[in-house]
Amino acid sequence: MNNDELSYDRSILIFYKEINEFSFREKVKFVEENRHEINALRNNDRMYIELDFLLSLFQIGDYERFLQFVDHQLENVIGYNIFTFKNKDIYFQLLQNKALSLFHLRKDQQGLSLALQLKRMSQESMVVDYIIRNILLRKERLWYRQVHATVIALAFGAAGVLFLELLVIRPFYPEFITIIEPLRNIMLIISVLLVIVNQLALYLIVSKEMKKS
Repeated sequence: MNNDELSYDRSILIFYKEINEFSFREKVKFVEENRHEINALRNNDRMYIELDFLLSLFQIGDYERFLQFVDHQLENVIGYNIFTFKNKDIYFQLLQNKALSLFHLRKDQQGLSLALQLKRMSQESMVVDYIIRNILLRKERLWYRQVHATVIALAFGAAGVLFLELLVIRPFYPEFITIIEPLRNIMLIISVLLVIVNQLALYLIVSKEMKKS
């Protein structure tokens, strides 16, 4: 054992590994408080902490900071030939978490583009399918918005008719109840049917778009 081996201090890695595997916030705090000592570690040891720190950021929902660091770590994973981390394909996992982070931050164009690339890498990932489907579901569609606006108008119209019925028709003009009640019910039924048809149409279109992708 040479002098370099004897003088090398990896105690900070040992302390880090003593943290509970699922105490993600504690891991993040530890790295933030011990950045200087972690930077002094050798590549393999430092990369272990940095990758685990990055995954912890994702787990606590700090998607902004995850995106700040992920591209650099992807380069490191390639550069240091790190294929697996904690028995998982770390390259694919980081890319998948990146796509999820973009999705959660509503950066849909970037998220969809990355998710489609991941789909070509792995056809079996349910997470990637989830990202693609939900981005497509919340995509701006004029026809969907128009139908939704019609539903809201009908709902408010039905509420107005009911208000009129209770305050005016029933106390003063009961002979018109047979007209006003069916009108109110028809408006409610049409609004419910439009909601159902609108959602079904959206899901069918998204399913077709996913098959094309």
